[in-house]
Amino acid sequence: MEGGPVSLSYLYLFFMSLVPFVEARGSIPMGIYLGMDPMETWIVCTSSNMLVSPILYLIYPRIERFVPTDRFAKRLERKASEIKSKYGIWRKIGVIVFVALPIPGSGAYSGFLLSLLLGIKTLKEGVPLISLGVMISSSLVLSASIGLLKMF
Repeated sequence: MEGGPVSLSYLYLFFMSLVPFVEARGSIPMGIYLGMDPMETWIVCTSSNMLVSPILYLIYPRIERFVPTDRFAKRLERKASEIKSKYGIWRKIGVIVFVALPIPGSGAYSGFLLSLLLGIKTLKEGVPLISLGVMISSSLVLSASIGLLKMF
């Protein structure tokens, strides 16, 4: 699957890492399976997956305007405010740990939703947390992928 100066395989992995529920957790093992360089695979997949959170934080205010505010939303907002004041730094650590877990459904997209529920609503505050979680998760997935290859 070699292309010109940029391998088509890396381009494929880049876009694969942007897909919800696949993200870097699915694209890194695919890159290793295709025989691609592990470090280059990690860099491409992780950086692509890290692009998700800033994009979501940038489009969130536009989407929020169209979501009807009802009692449930207001109650959720109140709860987030309570959590923010009660748990402080622990909610940030919680987002990092949640995103870092290399299990289906705990990636950058769901980490973004969790951060909103925990009152982390700014790009400046949320993106570093989600990005750190993505880097940890990608490292764990890469280690597992390489380890499995060496076993067989």
